[in-house]
Amino acid sequence: MTGCQNSACCKLADLADNLANSSTTLSPKDFITLMGERAAGIRPGLWRYFDLLRGGQDLIPGKGFRSEYNDGSEGQVRHFAGIAVSTITFGPKLTIWISENIRLDKASSPDGRLTIAAIGFTTRLLGGQIPVSAAGEYIRQNLCQE
Repeated sequence: MTGCQNSACCKLADLADNLANSSTTLSPKDFITLMGERAAGIRPGLWRYFDLLRGGQDLIPGKGFRSEYNDGSEGQVRHFAGIAVSTITFGPKLTIWISENIRLDKASSPDGRLTIAAIGFTTRLLGGQIPVSAAGEYIRQNLCQE
């Protein structure tokens, strides 16, 4: 583990480690679904659409994201996990459109940059560039403050 403190971002990375270690056969899509449920309260199935629409829940409130992703709120874990679930649900292009046009998160804002980071994480995970077993370390190295 890289120098990660006891922040919300580090707790998200720990959650990713725990999910990855809970099953040797967890697919990237199932991993993201579980992460969304446990980090942002986004339930699987048809409930997913309702939960995404309402913005999820701050199940891991707090801070600890790098400054480029830090909007000053305690909802960055929810934001990241929600965007990951949105990406597997709607795809990257529609997720960006929703983020910019409905959520009004400009691409140059901390939330906009976190959206792009979450989409990149998700697409790399789905594409096999990031193994599920390495997702937690990826979060620590790329998203969390040191």
